[in-house]
Amino acid sequence: MARAESGFTLVEVLVAIAILALVTATTLGAMTTAVGWGNEGDNLLTAQNIASNQLEQWISAPDSTSQSGEVARFSWEISEHPMDSDAPFDLTSAQLIPRQIQVTVRWDENGAEKSFSLETVRVAAGTGSAR
Repeated sequence: MARAESGFTLVEVLVAIAILALVTATTLGAMTTAVGWGNEGDNLLTAQNIASNQLEQWISAPDSTSQSGEVARFSWEISEHPMDSDAPFDLTSAQLIPRQIQVTVRWDENGAEKSFSLETVRVAAGTGSAR
């Protein structure tokens, strides 16, 4: 009488290991991509927060002279200048001067320079002179 053998053959085990390796490699690749996208999103959110904070400080402190700086690995610069004369509105008769304020934040992401800009308009009474 022959005895029945139980278990897996070497070929079955090798096929199972090969399938497991393919699934693991695919999953790790997808996870790496997802983490990279998460880092890009974090960097953009940080840049937006820096730009918003610098803009608020610039507007709330009229005597501010700081026009650039660094926060961690992000650098920022701010500029304010009179708007172009072809603006869609004319406030000169009311002696109001529209001025454009722009904050740009730059950072390095995987060897490539990225940037985010935030702009607004401030209407000020006066001669239109810069800060």
